[in-house]
Amino acid sequence: MTPIIGLTAFTEPTPQKKRVNVSYHYIESIELAGGIPIVIPECKNTTMASAYLDRIDGLIISGGVDVSPYLYGENPIKEVDFFSVERDNFEIALIKGAIEKKIPLFGICRGVQLINVALGGSLYQDIHTQTGSIYGHNPQCMPVDRLYHNIETVEGTTLSKLFKNRVFLVNSFHHQAIKVLGKNVIPSAYSMDGIIEAIEVKNNKYIYGVQWHPEDLTRDYPEFRALFSHLVDLSLERKGIQSMYFI
Repeated sequence: MTPIIGLTAFTEPTPQKKRVNVSYHYIESIELAGGIPIVIPECKNTTMASAYLDRIDGLIISGGVDVSPYLYGENPIKEVDFFSVERDNFEIALIKGAIEKKIPLFGICRGVQLINVALGGSLYQDIHTQTGSIYGHNPQCMPVDRLYHNIETVEGTTLSKLFKNRVFLVNSFHHQAIKVLGKNVIPSAYSMDGIIEAIEVKNNKYIYGVQWHPEDLTRDYPEFRALFSHLVDLSLERKGIQSMYFI
């Protein structure tokens, strides 16, 4: 049975009407991994999250705008110029519901940040302002499907098993990052300046996330398909179907 993978989208205002939007690269990456992609729109009624979770086998929290600092008890600094409380609230409902229902959960960029916040952690609102790092994390001129900086996986983590090399290049488009880890959240990769680039959750193999955008790399760099295949494998395992690729 092919697992159904839910994928969060965002609401984009246009001059005529609001539209639901998400990069097609997510869709393509889920398909390449053997899953059926289902787009989940942002809903004002957070109780809708449960209805969506009843219909999917795995969940991806996609990238996007900044996470609201109010969620981790801070006021926004001047480098934070937009966030969506509505999206935050609905996706947190999805995250908490997925954890409760033991639905495999994969966070990408904003998604990994929101998972950490939902579990009680906090964020750097702006990496360069608050850490003093001289390394780049949000290049304005790089194409999304090109590699930019190195990360190093943490030995013994699931991420280290998914990738052959401990150190490898990723793309990078974020100015926020995980600061204080949430409950039972552990880092599974760092950038060379010490920024957390990936997480897992202790004693819960169904939750993981990365700070870069693997969905933009899966066509030209097939090794990044492993992150999506892993979600499909976890979804199959939850349904009692063993995948030949499962770690």
